[in-house]
Amino acid sequence: MARRENRIPHSDVLQAIIHSPGLGIVVFDKSLTIRYANPAFATLTDSTQKALYSKKLNEVIKNDKHQTLKAIAQEKSDTGSLELNCDEAGKPSVMLDISSADEGNGKLFTGFTRKLYGGEKDTHQAQKKVTDLKTQFLSVASHEFKMPVAGMISSLNLIRRYLNSAGKAWENFPHRQRIEKHLNNVNYSVRNLSDTMNKFLSLQNIESGKIRPHYESFHLLHFLEEHKAGMQNSHSHDVRLLYDCHTCKANIHTDKNFLNNILTNLVSNAIKYSKADQKVSVTANIDANNLHISVSDSGIGIPESEQEKIFDYFYRAENTRNHEGTGLGLTITKTYIDLLNGHITFSSKKGRGTTFNLNVPINQ
Repeated sequence: MARRENRIPHSDVLQAIIHSPGLGIVVFDKSLTIRYANPAFATLTDSTQKALYSKKLNEVIKNDKHQTLKAIAQEKSDTGSLELNCDEAGKPSVMLDISSADEGNGKLFTGFTRKLYGGEKDTHQAQKKVTDLKTQFLSVASHEFKMPVAGMISSLNLIRRYLNSAGKAWENFPHRQRIEKHLNNVNYSVRNLSDTMNKFLSLQNIESGKIRPHYESFHLLHFLEEHKAGMQNSHSHDVRLLYDCHTCKANIHTDKNFLNNILTNLVSNAIKYSKADQKVSVTANIDANNLHISVSDSGIGIPESEQEKIFDYFYRAENTRNHEGTGLGLTITKTYIDLLNGHITFSSKKGRGTTFNLNVPINQ
């Protein structure tokens, strides 16, 4: 008989991370009001969890010489780092790294503490440890919320079915339009949360080696036609979506699911950061051994000073603050491409658009 693996419940792992004495965690909104602080953060700020709740973060951390919190409050930035504590010589000893995520009722910011050490190597190791803990924390949280969110989606679908089955009674109901509007808002927020959690879980599975390429042969033109139809159905944003491929009436051999996720992430970003009536173009061609795809838009572009960071975990450019996102889409995209032994490049100008170019071997 196969031996049953004794796994620690996700809720226990989540509690262990939250109550870790070495990792301070604080969650606050765009007004800098603290929504949650774990015991480690309270200790680092010489306070208590109860005293911190509903307090302004800029009242707790007054040494904000780079004005990180001010930029967040003015909606000029979604990320940043600031000094939380200093040593006896006045040098920073603990930093607070801040990132953001959209929830149904607005944007929330999460700060994770990071200790600084003497050498560059130690600092790099400390940064990696914080990133690993952050990823683990978000992944465990995603596991915990996956079933409740699935339950909410199922309940929303049932509510719609019951209402529609009422026929004329529902059609003539005096507040029908208002109710449908709110149901649509709830549905959008819940599905956005589900998508965010799936990204965290996908990244964890890739990094743990649970996801590996499964190569198969499929017709490229049929694949692109289905992908275009899926993108048009799933995005209400009114952009002109153009797919072009003159050499695609052939079978290719690669991981179809990986390729679909790569293209979906790139096209979704292009649509999200474009205005209505702007064009998003997908151009593909194949040669003897490689598939070449470019995804171009005329949207907000990526500031030149931030382009080297766009594949980093949780990173979001300054000009994306008014758009939803996790800062993981491009990280996952590049990881999938690396697993297929391909590579990705891009060119972009702020305010003028972005083009991503990817090459993937198709005869492995």
